[in-house]
Amino acid sequence: MSILNLNTNLLAQSKEFIASYVSACNPLAFLPLRSVRNYCNSLSNKGDGNSPNTTSLRLSGPELLEWLRGFIDAEGCFIIKKTQFGFQFEFIIELHIDDLKVLKFLQTQFNMGKVYEYSSKAAWKIFRQGDVKALIALLSANLLSTTKRLDFEDWKLAFELYVNRSSGGSDNSEGIAAVLSNITDIKSRMNKGRSSEVSNLDNIVITEYWLLGFIEGEGNFHVESKSLALKFRLGQVSRDRVLFEKIVLFLNDLAHNSAGKFSSAIHLYEFSVNKDKPNAKPFISIEVSRSEYLLHVLVPFLQNLHWLTKKEFDFIDWTSMLMLVSEGKHLMPEGRDLIKRIISQMNNSRLSTNCSPDVHNREDLVDAVNKLLSAPSNYQVTADGKRVDIYSGNLMQSSKRKGVLLINKVGDTAMTFESGNHCAQYLGIGRTSVYSKIKTNRPFLFEGKTYYIKSLED
Repeated sequence: MSILNLNTNLLAQSKEFIASYVSACNPLAFLPLRSVRNYCNSLSNKGDGNSPNTTSLRLSGPELLEWLRGFIDAEGCFIIKKTQFGFQFEFIIELHIDDLKVLKFLQTQFNMGKVYEYSSKAAWKIFRQGDVKALIALLSANLLSTTKRLDFEDWKLAFELYVNRSSGGSDNSEGIAAVLSNITDIKSRMNKGRSSEVSNLDNIVITEYWLLGFIEGEGNFHVESKSLALKFRLGQVSRDRVLFEKIVLFLNDLAHNSAGKFSSAIHLYEFSVNKDKPNAKPFISIEVSRSEYLLHVLVPFLQNLHWLTKKEFDFIDWTSMLMLVSEGKHLMPEGRDLIKRIISQMNNSRLSTNCSPDVHNREDLVDAVNKLLSAPSNYQVTADGKRVDIYSGNLMQSSKRKGVLLINKVGDTAMTFESGNHCAQYLGIGRTSVYSKIKTNRPFLFEGKTYYIKSLED
């Protein structure tokens, strides 16, 4: 079995771009991201801001297959149905009706199954025996990366047992009954019936388009309505910790030349089953809120990929707000009002089934964003490195936690941490101990080597 190799072209370009930024060593300098207008113009043929246009669905070949692999890991479902005459095997991806064209595109490109339209949803269903065999061949050669692979393998096993149930002859009624009973047992342990134990899948492969497909299914571009803090989240009800650790490594590797600048930007959270809520499922999530990483690493990486679903509109709106906040435009009345307008039509508010009369025209929003971004930054940096809000004239109080450096015995920086708490977690000591070592400048041993801890401001 072969797994598609990562197409490293765009990734290498993104890393070069990041490296050129880091070499400048200016914490207030932002990467020359494509303007919102240019990026939105590239989306102008994608539809009305709610659903993509088929002319924009440009993925094909290995990249499309990798995207589908990630999207199935996020949204696919393998089902065994008991019927009057035996069993029926189905694969389903069900999405909001606004992504109907995406499902039709996938059905056409892979020549499998049918797409069904409902009032608010659409579904791509594969159930004919020939199509099921084709899908099994496809996913046997290109392995899924989540525990959904286990559901696929059970589904595949049950299908093969069912198809070959009469191989012992028409008189083999006992053998057939045993096969049907076995399939019933397999069905009971799939999907919601599967144990919540941590999976130990091997051959987990993270590629750029697998990740995009997974993000289009499970990713969330979030903004806090009051604080306007922006976050990227990627989570799933599962126990795929090994997979999510590999995703963290992949995201860290995007900034591999940053000399530890983004060493603690990506956080992994795992929520176990709550004994007080027996029906609750384990949940694992990646969260990134550090604006420097979002602006200089994640956004350029995702901008260079070809999206398929309506989630791209959320990404570009979220990017617009990220850029506005990075320039302090959210501190101005017109900036805060614009951000509120953008928030009012993002995520579920964007759906055609949820549209309210006050949904804003997308072109008007894009024009307003570009007009505000074309103006000078609302931040001014003083000679001593402090930031001033030009609109109010107030000196900005940094909300960032004090960075911490791990220094080796010759004075070189071994690691950079976003806060003393992150440094404490890495070293396996208490936060109080970290700040005590900073204050006393006392050396200590870690993994057999001598280190010091210093504040980033020292």
